[in-house]
Amino acid sequence: MSLELHHQFMLDIMARQDANAKFLLTKLEQENIILKEENEKLQKQNEWQPIETAPKDGTWILVYKPFNLYGFDDSEWYVDKYIVRWADECWNISMDDIVVYPTHWMPLPKPPKL
Repeated sequence: MSLELHHQFMLDIMARQDANAKFLLTKLEQENIILKEENEKLQKQNEWQPIETAPKDGTWILVYKPFNLYGFDDSEWYVDKYIVRWADECWNISMDDIVVYPTHWMPLPKPPKL
């Protein structure tokens, strides 16, 4: 094989390796974007979100309702978090139609593994 052919052969190999490296880099960048989006989604699930963004499909969720009805703090006796679902155009605590007016929500955690 002449030196010129050998040189061209090596250039072809390097070009293919460069194309493979670019492909792998693009694939890794795409996977990184997906992982970043999944991480943000998981973090958001652990934060209080505005009640306007809560699901209204009957899913049970955890909600927060601040208490300041009489202008004094009796929060040690007052429950400010409830498990509710959207039903009959309002947030219901149970089948007894106890209604709350929350300001924030988050998904319920998964049950523990037994």
